[in-house]
This record gives sequence, C-alpha cells and structure tokens, in this order.
Amino acid sequence: MTGLASFVEPAYGPRYLALPDGHGVTVRICGPAGCVVRTSTDAGPDRAMQRARRVADLSFVDFRHLCGCDPWSVGLLRVTVTAIPSPPSPSVGSHPARVACPVGGQCPSTGETPATGYGAVSKAAPLSGWATFG
Repeated sequence: MTGLASFVEPAYGPRYLALPDGHGVTVRICGPAGCVVRTSTDAGPDRAMQRARRVADLSFVDFRHLCGCDPWSVGLLRVTVTAIPSPPSPSVGSHPARVACPVGGQCPSTGETPATGYGAVSKAAPLSGWATFG
C-alpha cells in the first residue's frame, strides 16, 4: 500500500510505529532514501487521517532515515508499506514429539511393540526443514 506517513516527536522512541491494523504487524516501509523493517507498536493514524491517505505514523528516527531529510522541514512523506508474513508456527499436536502406542500391538509410527503398562510412549522421528526465526 502506498500513502503518506508522518512522524511523532522523538520522545516516543526510535522504533515507534503506528499502523491501522494495530500493534504486532511486521512491515517493510520504503521511502525515497531507504527502507526499514519494523513491527508496529501502536494503532494509528486516526480514521480522519487514514481517509486523507495517511498509512503510518513513524518514529522521528525512521522518518529521517526514509526521507533522508530534516523531518521538521517536510512534515509528510510518501511511503510504500508492505506486510511481511509471520513465519508459520506449528499448531499443538500437529508435529508430536512423542507418539502413544498400544500395549501388545505394533506401534504404527515406529514398528515397535510396547511390552508393559497401559501403553508405552516412543519418540517419533525428529522434524526436519523447520527454520528458527528470532
């Protein structure tokens, strides 16, 4: 989405970002002098400003980086905001670390035959192909 961004006073901090979808949204914001990747910390701009094509309220530091100028001399900046999807998180139970097997019967996932108790638990094969995001 392309639109206008404003800045907030430096007291809000160097990583402040308000987006219409609220906090927790990770985006790439590009202006004429560069790009930043940020996760929103607040909801905004207000509805009246959104109707006026305002798409983000940026920290003073990010605004200066994106425009390559003195924010006080410009006020508003044309930016492009692109959402960055969150990495998928496995749902509970979708990739179990352990599998319950019937006593006296063959465990379908491992081929083992548990010998005692109500059912033995055996380890499943380790998962592969998952990247760690941090």
